[in-house]
Amino acid sequence: MEKIEEKSPYKILKMINGDDVFCKVLKEYDDALLVELPMSVMKHQVHQDEVHVVEHTGLHRWINYSNDSSYVIYKDRILSFGTLAPEVIFYYKMFCKRIRHEISDNESKSEETMMEQMKDNLSKVAKYLEDSHKIDVEYEEDNNSEVQMNMLGPKPTLH
Repeated sequence: MEKIEEKSPYKILKMINGDDVFCKVLKEYDDALLVELPMSVMKHQVHQDEVHVVEHTGLHRWINYSNDSSYVIYKDRILSFGTLAPEVIFYYKMFCKRIRHEISDNESKSEETMMEQMKDNLSKVAKYLEDSHKIDVEYEEDNNSEVQMNMLGPKPTLH
């Protein structure tokens, strides 16, 4: 693949699997690109009525479940590439700012803090299920810091 020689580091990569990936190219090697915060383009069609369809476009992380911000993409996995339009660069930068904030928040939390937050969220879900769906829910933590949730079925209704 040819070297990427345009001035803007903000690119759209068309991957051989069909993904469109927005990214900032940090460094180019002979066989790979080092990119920052690659985002996959997600399109969703919404039917407004019987004849009108509106297409919404959004971004989401290309690689989930990681706090890494830079990744290596091998050039043999890229079908084509281009420079992002200025308005898309603005949107990408806005989205990246939010992702960086999430990453810094996650890195500053300890595992214990995250476990407490998960328990709190689980108790809220259990209360919601009990109140709105009349389902008894029990959850408990085992010795491996794993939380198990048991659905006991609907509460009996007294008439």
